[in-house]
Amino acid sequence: MSREKVKDEIIAEVVEHIRELICFWESTNKNSLDKLNGLAFSILAALDGSADALPSFIIAPRPHPEDKQFNIKKGINYYPENHLLDEVIKADIAGELHENFYRVREGSVDNIVKKGNRRLEELHKQLLKK
Repeated sequence: MSREKVKDEIIAEVVEHIRELICFWESTNKNSLDKLNGLAFSILAALDGSADALPSFIIAPRPHPEDKQFNIKKGINYYPENHLLDEVIKADIAGELHENFYRVREGSVDNIVKKGNRRLEELHKQLLKK
């Protein structure tokens, strides 16, 4: 029986997807700058919803509650506040992604790519069953 994914699962999936992207771009024959540009673009595309295994994600500023008044006093433009949405948004993964990321080691690139491919194949099989 299907269920709604919990925050920890979503964090794990996003971090794993980024690790897979790192491995993909590392395995290309491009120069360092092209690899970095490709990785950045791929992460942004995933957040926009262009990845097979992930939905799009809400990305909105959530400044410190005192930032607005501080910036007004300094004559600086400030970010919109979205604190009222904190109780409405389910499974907000912001603030914990970097804590769940660990470095991709050189020897693990092939294994991570294979694992990601298997996960996508399983997802496609599940979708085709319906």
